[in-house]
Amino acid sequence: MQAISAALGDTGEVAYLENAASTAPTTPEGSLSFSPILRAAADGALDIEYTSLAARANNMSLSSTQLDSRVPMVRNICCVGAGYVGGPTASVIAYQNPHIRVTVVDRDAQRIRRWNSKHLPIYEPGLGEIVRIARDGSRECAFHNEPDKLDGSDVGSDDTACSSECESQCEVHQAGVTVVAARQPNLFFSTQVSECIGEADILLVAVNTPTKSRGAGAGSATDMTSFEAVTGVVAQHARPGAIIGGEIDCPV
Repeated sequence: MQAISAALGDTGEVAYLENAASTAPTTPEGSLSFSPILRAAADGALDIEYTSLAARANNMSLSSTQLDSRVPMVRNICCVGAGYVGGPTASVIAYQNPHIRVTVVDRDAQRIRRWNSKHLPIYEPGLGEIVRIARDGSRECAFHNEPDKLDGSDVGSDDTACSSECESQCEVHQAGVTVVAARQPNLFFSTQVSECIGEADILLVAVNTPTKSRGAGAGSATDMTSFEAVTGVVAQHARPGAIIGGEIDCPV
Protein backbone atom coordinates (compact mmCIF):
# COMPACT_ATOMS: atom_id res chain seq x y z
CA MET A 1 0.00 0.00 0.00
CA GLN A 2 2.86 2.42 0.77
CA ALA A 3 4.42 1.70 -2.62
CA ILE A 4 1.11 2.30 -4.37
CA SER A 5 0.57 5.56 -2.50
CA ALA A 6 4.06 6.72 -3.35
CA ALA A 7 3.53 5.88 -7.01
CA LEU A 8 0.21 7.64 -7.24
CA GLY A 9 1.05 10.69 -5.23
CA ASP A 10 -1.53 13.26 -4.23
CA THR A 11 -2.79 13.81 -7.77
CA GLY A 12 -3.25 10.13 -8.52
CA GLU A 13 -5.10 9.54 -5.28
CA VAL A 14 -7.56 12.36 -6.00
CA ALA A 15 -8.18 11.06 -9.53
CA TYR A 16 -8.77 7.55 -8.21
CA LEU A 17 -11.31 8.76 -5.67
CA GLU A 18 -13.14 10.83 -8.26
CA ASN A 19 -13.49 7.87 -10.65
CA ALA A 20 -14.52 5.38 -7.96
CA ALA A 21 -18.13 4.16 -7.93
CA SER A 22 -20.26 5.76 -5.26
CA THR A 23 -22.68 3.86 -3.04
CA ALA A 24 -24.64 6.96 -2.06
CA PRO A 25 -28.20 7.48 -3.40
CA THR A 26 -28.15 8.88 -6.93
CA THR A 27 -31.76 10.13 -7.15
CA PRO A 28 -31.52 13.90 -7.73
CA GLU A 29 -33.49 16.35 -5.70
CA GLY A 30 -36.86 17.12 -7.18
CA SER A 31 -37.41 13.93 -9.16
CA LEU A 32 -40.42 15.50 -10.89
CA SER A 33 -38.21 18.07 -12.58
CA PHE A 34 -35.61 15.42 -13.35
CA SER A 35 -37.95 13.32 -15.58
CA PRO A 36 -38.62 14.98 -18.96
CA ILE A 37 -42.05 13.35 -19.25
CA LEU A 38 -43.20 14.34 -15.77
CA ARG A 39 -41.78 17.83 -16.21
CA ALA A 40 -43.72 18.25 -19.45
CA ALA A 41 -46.86 16.96 -17.78
CA ALA A 42 -46.44 19.39 -14.90
CA ASP A 43 -45.99 22.28 -17.33
CA GLY A 44 -49.18 21.29 -19.14
CA ALA A 45 -47.43 20.33 -22.37
CA LEU A 46 -48.87 16.80 -22.30
CA ASP A 47 -52.58 16.06 -22.40
CA ILE A 48 -52.96 13.06 -20.05
CA GLU A 49 -56.40 11.50 -19.73
CA TYR A 50 -57.05 9.80 -16.39
CA THR A 51 -59.47 6.86 -16.56
CA SER A 52 -60.69 4.50 -13.89
CA LEU A 53 -59.61 0.87 -13.67
CA ALA A 54 -63.16 -0.28 -14.48
CA ALA A 55 -63.20 1.75 -17.69
CA ARG A 56 -59.85 0.32 -18.70
CA ALA A 57 -61.08 -3.20 -17.97
CA ASN A 58 -64.12 -2.65 -20.17
CA ASN A 59 -61.94 -1.40 -23.01
CA MET A 60 -59.58 -4.35 -22.64
CA SER A 61 -62.29 -7.01 -22.45
CA LEU A 62 -62.01 -9.75 -25.07
CA SER A 63 -64.86 -10.94 -27.21
CA SER A 64 -66.01 -14.54 -27.13
CA THR A 65 -64.36 -15.27 -30.47
CA GLN A 66 -61.04 -13.91 -29.21
CA LEU A 67 -61.30 -16.05 -26.06
CA ASP A 68 -62.06 -19.14 -28.13
CA SER A 69 -58.96 -18.53 -30.24
CA ARG A 70 -56.67 -18.00 -27.24
CA VAL A 71 -57.93 -20.55 -24.72
CA PRO A 72 -57.78 -24.19 -25.89
CA MET A 73 -61.08 -26.00 -25.45
CA VAL A 74 -61.00 -29.30 -23.56
CA ARG A 75 -62.98 -31.94 -25.42
CA ASN A 76 -61.21 -35.16 -24.49
CA ILE A 77 -59.92 -36.39 -21.12
CA CYS A 78 -58.05 -39.64 -20.60
CA CYS A 79 -57.57 -41.23 -17.19
CA VAL A 80 -54.85 -43.88 -17.03
CA GLY A 81 -55.79 -46.39 -14.36
CA ALA A 82 -59.21 -47.89 -13.63
CA GLY A 83 -58.73 -48.52 -9.93
CA TYR A 84 -60.21 -47.02 -6.78
CA VAL A 85 -58.94 -43.53 -7.68
CA GLY A 86 -59.13 -43.32 -11.46
CA GLY A 87 -62.52 -44.96 -11.97
CA PRO A 88 -64.61 -42.83 -9.58
CA THR A 89 -62.71 -39.64 -10.44
CA ALA A 90 -63.25 -40.04 -14.18
CA SER A 91 -66.89 -41.05 -13.64
CA VAL A 92 -67.70 -37.91 -11.69
CA ILE A 93 -65.88 -35.72 -14.22
CA ALA A 94 -67.86 -37.28 -17.06
CA TYR A 95 -71.14 -37.01 -15.15
CA GLN A 96 -70.61 -33.32 -14.38
CA ASN A 97 -69.42 -32.46 -17.92
CA PRO A 98 -71.66 -34.09 -20.55
CA HIS A 99 -69.92 -32.18 -23.36
CA ILE A 100 -66.49 -33.73 -22.60
CA ARG A 101 -65.49 -37.22 -23.68
CA VAL A 102 -63.85 -39.05 -20.75
CA THR A 103 -62.03 -42.33 -21.35
CA VAL A 104 -60.59 -44.58 -18.66
CA VAL A 105 -57.82 -46.89 -19.89
CA ASP A 106 -56.20 -49.84 -18.18
CA ARG A 107 -54.23 -52.88 -19.32
CA ASP A 108 -56.32 -55.14 -17.10
CA ALA A 109 -58.97 -56.39 -19.54
CA GLN A 110 -61.03 -58.06 -16.83
CA ARG A 111 -61.31 -54.85 -14.86
CA ILE A 112 -62.36 -52.93 -17.96
CA ARG A 113 -65.05 -55.53 -18.71
CA ARG A 114 -66.47 -55.06 -15.22
CA TRP A 115 -66.55 -51.28 -15.64
CA ASN A 116 -68.53 -51.83 -18.84
CA SER A 117 -71.00 -54.17 -17.13
CA LYS A 118 -73.65 -53.81 -14.44
CA HIS A 119 -71.29 -55.16 -11.78
CA LEU A 120 -68.64 -52.51 -11.15
CA PRO A 121 -65.29 -53.63 -9.71
CA ILE A 122 -65.60 -51.24 -6.75
CA TYR A 123 -68.43 -49.86 -4.65
CA GLU A 124 -69.12 -46.28 -3.63
CA PRO A 125 -72.53 -44.91 -2.58
CA GLY A 126 -74.22 -43.54 -5.70
CA LEU A 127 -71.36 -44.51 -8.02
CA GLY A 128 -73.47 -47.08 -9.90
CA GLU A 129 -76.05 -44.49 -10.97
CA ILE A 130 -73.36 -41.99 -11.97
CA VAL A 131 -71.52 -44.54 -14.11
CA ARG A 132 -74.72 -45.84 -15.68
CA ILE A 133 -75.89 -42.35 -16.74
CA ALA A 134 -72.51 -41.15 -18.02
CA ARG A 135 -71.54 -44.45 -19.67
CA ASP A 136 -74.87 -45.45 -21.24
CA GLY A 137 -76.59 -42.09 -21.62
CA SER A 138 -80.17 -41.61 -20.53
CA ARG A 139 -83.41 -39.86 -20.99
CA GLU A 140 -84.47 -37.32 -18.39
CA CYS A 141 -84.52 -39.12 -15.05
CA ALA A 142 -84.12 -38.65 -11.30
CA PHE A 143 -82.56 -40.66 -8.48
CA HIS A 144 -82.00 -40.32 -4.75
CA ASN A 145 -78.53 -39.03 -4.00
CA GLU A 146 -78.27 -40.75 -0.60
CA PRO A 147 -76.46 -43.93 0.54
CA ASP A 148 -78.56 -46.99 1.27
CA LYS A 149 -79.19 -47.86 4.92
CA LEU A 150 -78.40 -51.29 6.26
CA ASP A 151 -81.44 -53.45 6.97
CA GLY A 152 -82.31 -53.60 10.67
CA SER A 153 -79.40 -51.40 11.70
CA ASP A 154 -81.60 -48.63 13.06
CA VAL A 155 -84.79 -50.46 14.07
CA GLY A 156 -86.28 -49.11 17.30
CA SER A 157 -83.72 -46.30 17.51
CA ASP A 158 -84.67 -42.85 18.74
CA ASP A 159 -82.37 -41.34 16.09
CA THR A 160 -84.48 -42.98 13.40
CA ALA A 161 -87.66 -41.35 14.66
CA CYS A 162 -85.96 -37.98 14.82
CA SER A 163 -84.50 -38.36 11.35
CA SER A 164 -87.82 -39.43 9.83
CA GLU A 165 -89.55 -36.48 11.43
CA CYS A 166 -86.83 -34.19 10.10
CA GLU A 167 -87.15 -35.62 6.60
CA SER A 168 -90.87 -34.93 6.59
CA GLN A 169 -90.37 -31.26 7.48
CA CYS A 170 -86.91 -30.27 6.30
CA GLU A 171 -86.57 -28.92 2.76
CA VAL A 172 -82.97 -30.13 2.59
CA HIS A 173 -84.04 -33.78 2.95
CA GLN A 174 -86.93 -33.30 0.56
CA ALA A 175 -84.49 -31.94 -2.03
CA GLY A 176 -82.33 -35.11 -1.94
CA VAL A 177 -83.48 -36.13 -5.42
CA THR A 178 -81.10 -35.43 -8.31
CA VAL A 179 -82.72 -34.70 -11.68
CA VAL A 180 -80.65 -35.51 -14.77
CA ALA A 181 -81.43 -34.12 -18.21
CA ALA A 182 -81.35 -36.27 -21.33
CA ARG A 183 -77.80 -36.86 -22.49
CA GLN A 184 -75.58 -38.94 -24.74
CA PRO A 185 -72.88 -41.33 -23.46
CA ASN A 186 -69.57 -39.59 -22.71
CA LEU A 187 -67.82 -42.07 -20.37
CA PHE A 188 -65.86 -44.92 -21.92
CA PHE A 189 -63.60 -47.70 -20.61
CA SER A 190 -60.94 -49.15 -22.88
CA THR A 191 -57.71 -51.14 -23.00
CA GLN A 192 -56.34 -49.09 -25.92
CA VAL A 193 -53.91 -47.11 -23.79
CA SER A 194 -51.66 -45.56 -26.43
CA GLU A 195 -54.47 -44.49 -28.77
CA CYS A 196 -56.51 -42.81 -26.04
CA ILE A 197 -53.47 -41.03 -24.63
CA GLY A 198 -52.66 -39.60 -28.05
CA GLU A 199 -56.18 -38.16 -28.46
CA ALA A 200 -56.53 -36.56 -25.01
CA ASP A 201 -56.39 -32.87 -24.18
CA ILE A 202 -55.98 -33.66 -20.46
CA LEU A 203 -54.26 -36.74 -19.05
CA LEU A 204 -54.82 -37.99 -15.51
CA VAL A 205 -52.40 -40.60 -14.19
CA ALA A 206 -54.06 -42.71 -11.48
CA VAL A 207 -52.11 -45.94 -11.26
CA ASN A 208 -51.41 -48.11 -8.25
CA THR A 209 -48.44 -47.11 -6.06
CA PRO A 210 -48.25 -49.79 -3.35
CA THR A 211 -45.60 -50.23 -0.69
CA LYS A 212 -42.52 -52.11 -1.86
CA SER A 213 -42.48 -55.73 -0.77
CA ARG A 214 -38.85 -56.46 -1.62
CA GLY A 215 -35.60 -54.72 -2.42
CA ALA A 216 -34.32 -51.46 -0.99
CA GLY A 217 -36.95 -49.82 1.19
CA ALA A 218 -39.15 -52.90 1.43
CA GLY A 219 -42.04 -52.38 3.81
CA SER A 220 -41.77 -48.59 3.87
CA ALA A 221 -40.87 -47.16 0.43
CA THR A 222 -43.32 -46.68 -2.44
CA ASP A 223 -43.23 -48.96 -5.46
CA MET A 224 -43.14 -46.59 -8.45
CA THR A 225 -42.93 -49.29 -11.13
CA SER A 226 -46.40 -48.72 -12.57
CA PHE A 227 -46.08 -44.95 -12.42
CA GLU A 228 -42.74 -44.95 -14.22
CA ALA A 229 -44.13 -47.25 -16.92
CA VAL A 230 -47.12 -44.96 -17.51
CA THR A 231 -45.01 -41.82 -17.68
CA GLY A 232 -42.92 -43.45 -20.41
CA VAL A 233 -46.01 -44.20 -22.49
CA VAL A 234 -47.40 -40.71 -21.90
CA ALA A 235 -44.12 -39.09 -22.94
CA GLN A 236 -44.15 -41.14 -26.14
CA HIS A 237 -47.77 -40.73 -27.25
CA ALA A 238 -49.14 -37.54 -25.65
CA ARG A 239 -50.04 -34.76 -28.04
CA PRO A 240 -48.18 -31.41 -27.85
CA GLY A 241 -49.83 -29.05 -25.39
CA ALA A 242 -51.65 -31.74 -23.46
CA ILE A 243 -52.19 -31.08 -19.76
CA ILE A 244 -50.88 -33.88 -17.53
CA GLY A 245 -52.01 -34.37 -13.94
CA GLY A 246 -51.57 -37.02 -11.28
CA GLU A 247 -54.09 -38.75 -9.02
CA ILE A 248 -51.93 -40.95 -6.81
CA ASP A 249 -51.54 -41.40 -3.07
CA CYS A 250 -47.83 -40.71 -2.67
CA PRO A 251 -45.53 -37.68 -3.20
CA VAL A 252 -43.71 -37.66 -6.52
